[in-house]
Amino acid sequence: MEAMKEMLGTACEFQRNFQDMKREMSELKWETSELKNEQSVQRLDIDEIDRGVSKVHDGVRSCKDKIEKVERYSRRENLIFYGIPEAQDKDPCTCKDTIVIFLNDHVPKRRWCDRDMVRAHRIGEKRSATIRPQIVRLMHHDDKFRVLEIKETLKKSTSM
Repeated sequence: MEAMKEMLGTACEFQRNFQDMKREMSELKWETSELKNEQSVQRLDIDEIDRGVSKVHDGVRSCKDKIEKVERYSRRENLIFYGIPEAQDKDPCTCKDTIVIFLNDHVPKRRWCDRDMVRAHRIGEKRSATIRPQIVRLMHHDDKFRVLEIKETLKKSTSM
């Protein structure tokens, strides 16, 4: 009888342990389900953040392009000449040649050549009735300042 009571007690304890384990398993399943839901929400948030980062990246790229364009045409590095007649030739070297002739005619104490310029080109599309401005990047800053010092004189001969 005593062994029966002991077995019955052990069976009851196993049943309680089994019920506890069942309840813990149910809680773990619920927690797992909650974690999966949170993970899904986080994935959606990450996707939204990725889209936002892509937009910011595109915006930064666009700003860099705009800054590069502004610097390319900025006065810090370049001079813009207005009113210098265009040659009929479409050769880009013609722009440099035109500026060399103009500078040799108007800037004293300096003999100019095409090697004094990094680049020279017209701005905008060619139209028959207008003379396009010409943008010039000089090799040396000192030359640029030399030209800027006499810009009022140059404006009288053309428009700078």
